[in-house]
Amino acid sequence: MRCGRPVSKASAPTSPRPRRSWRRTFPTRVTQALQVELQRNLLAPVLSAGDQTLKVPLPMRVLTALPPLQGLLARVIGMGVRPEHVRSPSIRPG
Repeated sequence: MRCGRPVSKASAPTSPRPRRSWRRTFPTRVTQALQVELQRNLLAPVLSAGDQTLKVPLPMRVLTALPPLQGLLARVIGMGVRPEHVRSPSIRPG
């Protein structure tokens, strides 16, 4: 026995799932893209250089020369692109 009419996809309530999926996928993709670029531009030349003297790439020289950028890089590496915060109703900020 059915109550009412069937729910069509057009009238189905929107779920928070796509937003949650995007929230989780975005930082993962950014982090993986950063890892790929570091591999290509820093690690691959070091591994293929052998005994040659290497020159540090300009972006890395800039990052290591400016303290605010050092802190930003450390934060992104340590905490990720979008750190998650747990919000619990039982714990109140004090």
